[in-house]
Amino acid sequence: MKNILDKLIAVGVIAFILVYLFVFNKKLPENSLPELEQSLISGEAFDINQLSGNIILLDFWGSWCPPCRKENPIISQMYSKYHDANFSKAINFEVVSVAIERDASRVEKAIEKDGMVWPYHIVQESKILLASPLARKFGVTDLPSKFLYDESGKLLGKNMSLAEIDRYLASQLSN
Repeated sequence: MKNILDKLIAVGVIAFILVYLFVFNKKLPENSLPELEQSLISGEAFDINQLSGNIILLDFWGSWCPPCRKENPIISQMYSKYHDANFSKAINFEVVSVAIERDASRVEKAIEKDGMVWPYHIVQESKILLASPLARKFGVTDLPSKFLYDESGKLLGKNMSLAEIDRYLASQLSN
């Protein structure tokens, strides 16, 4: 009897997750920069529209996520290389990081340790990744997740490799 009950509970949990993902998880319109107004970790108000005209990398990560932590220093190098570069169409390259955390107190140490020098850091505290409002809005189901937008707000790619992002940025430089 207990074995049957355990199986019914497991099926119920899986059904709930599937309904949540496919019915209630509202994703962004394809190919457009979303509305994104949040408080930064500094407490300052942030609206992604203030970055209009820039190439934007929106990076979802977590201080507890080993692949994220491995990529952070590489993104930092990319930011230093391209932030003030002369692009043919874009003003600058900007990074906006969204940390999905169970314990937000760890984020600042991770930002410092990983050398994440850009000013746009958002923290979403959530016990479950899928429950974070921003993760749901973007359809993020795994970390790290990246969204690259061009200077006009067009989505160039989701979860591109860092090498692909670097090649794209290099291709956009003024000659």
